[in-house]
Amino acid sequence: MMDADSSRPPLPDVMSDVMSMDVDSSRPPTPDVMSDVTSTDASTSTRDADVVADASTSIPDADVVTPQVVTHTYQTDATALDNPERGWYSRKDVVIDRDFTTAARVVHSYVRLDSYKAGTDIAATDPMATGMQAGLQRLREQGRKTILRFAYNYGDWTGSGCSNADATEATITKHLTQLRPLLQPYRDIVMALEAGFIGCWGEWHSSWYQGDQEIPPKTAIVRGLVDAFTWPHDTALDPDPAWQSLLYAPQIAIRYPSLVRAVTAQLTQAEQARVGHHNDCFLASTDDSGTWGRGPQPLSIADDKAYVSALGRNHVVGGETCAYPGRVTCNTALAELAALHFTYLNGDYHPDVVQAFKSGGCFDEIGRRLGYRLWIKTADFPDSATAGSTFQFRFVVQNDGFAAPLYDRPVYVVFDAGSGQPRKVALPGVAPTSWQPGETTVSVPFTIPSDLTSGQYRFALWLPDKTVDLQPRAEYAIRFANAITGTFSWDAAKGYNVLQPALLISQ
Repeated sequence: MMDADSSRPPLPDVMSDVMSMDVDSSRPPTPDVMSDVTSTDASTSTRDADVVADASTSIPDADVVTPQVVTHTYQTDATALDNPERGWYSRKDVVIDRDFTTAARVVHSYVRLDSYKAGTDIAATDPMATGMQAGLQRLREQGRKTILRFAYNYGDWTGSGCSNADATEATITKHLTQLRPLLQPYRDIVMALEAGFIGCWGEWHSSWYQGDQEIPPKTAIVRGLVDAFTWPHDTALDPDPAWQSLLYAPQIAIRYPSLVRAVTAQLTQAEQARVGHHNDCFLASTDDSGTWGRGPQPLSIADDKAYVSALGRNHVVGGETCAYPGRVTCNTALAELAALHFTYLNGDYHPDVVQAFKSGGCFDEIGRRLGYRLWIKTADFPDSATAGSTFQFRFVVQNDGFAAPLYDRPVYVVFDAGSGQPRKVALPGVAPTSWQPGETTVSVPFTIPSDLTSGQYRFALWLPDKTVDLQPRAEYAIRFANAITGTFSWDAAKGYNVLQPALLISQ
């Protein structure tokens, strides 16, 4: 086949961030926009927490650390982790499929709008609408998230164009408005959207109504996508005032880098922050079947890749392969996936490419490294402390993945006595989206709850989903890629990364 958070920083300036693609480089340079990155939910990270950490205190440097602070060292291993919002995806049809238990944690689905392309209204009682909602409900029940792409045809490619129509700008705009309330109840499991709607496969080429290089209608449609797929916090579900400003705002991926540049040049910074890229012919040829070096205002292939490399540090990048042999080798795949910061890739298509990855020995490594792969290298904290005191806490997190986490989520430390309700302390200002590939040091002293009773506690880091329905579910929490040892363990029932099994608290 040929083929999101509104507070994220704006797209990089391509003319200042363009660089040459160096497949031997493990990390591209950081765009200037990174200096402005803050925690998406820093102002709202107190929900369900017993205490909010005081982040104003600086942890001492290593050479002046008080004797009671201990450096705990941890190891990683090669275990494949089923973490949320990243990885190989499975393609299913959420309108008709109901069993996703054998699918990957990320499920990609086309939603076909063929019968609506002439301008017919989408009604909430239509089989397409009720089927889509039933499928999304099953996805949530079975612990998955989805990438959706709406399309008015499935290609119908003739070799020179699409033999089937898509829809006019007016029809697309109307349908976006009608789809918004249908998706709102399932906004917590919409990981991302591929821009869709336009052209063959919703892939933004060969449209009957929007020429490949016509930017104004595409800009209007992207604005419509941003508006339609931004949902407010539901106060009926969670009345906590600390979370009233929370928005559900998935990233939107556009097929061609040239169109990402052209469209986002017309958008506000808030709108730009929502736009990433998907390459649906990854490794297919020198230009990946027209992905790179494409008009309008084409850049060189190297400059296009440099643009996406900078983009991918803070925006969604993903896609699929489409042809073999092309440029398909494990060395090339691993180098470009890292340089372009891929978060997701089709694990089913193209089957010859997938088989080549398996035969070449890199399929499992790609699966481990798509998106983020986080593990704790060291953590500095005392093994005993007094309730109500300031707890010095610093940890070094290593990201061996291709990208940072796509969305910020609350980060808590947990004191778990094994009985009763675990006590959680929110760490405001700790932003997992800033944990880029490589090493990051996080220093967050906090106050231990003053009413903790004397005894031994498991001391853990907890990174749950930010949404009210999914936060209690351990499968939606981030698990660190640490080896299970006498010190570190993973609580699969609660979603805790246990850093110390027996921390002594006294009154």
